[in-house]
Amino acid sequence: MLPEVISKEPLGPMVRHGDDQWFDIVKWVLLPMVDAEELGVTRRTSTTWRKSDKPELKRAFGTMAILANSSASPRIGCHGS
Repeated sequence: MLPEVISKEPLGPMVRHGDDQWFDIVKWVLLPMVDAEELGVTRRTSTTWRKSDKPELKRAFGTMAILANSSASPRIGCHGS
């Protein structure tokens, strides 16, 4: 996505305190993009990698069954206040 490597530090978008629905949308969009970037997913690799048995690639492409509970949410803990 970006030409330079960026850090995975917890620097990123902030949402208004109490706006839990918007926070959920932001984390479910941003974090998978960061993970895909880290894995090296590109338009060219996505075609073959989509069929991979690697758990991290299955998660990235949404081919892994995810349990319907709160532990399945992207890896972010709490809101910025």
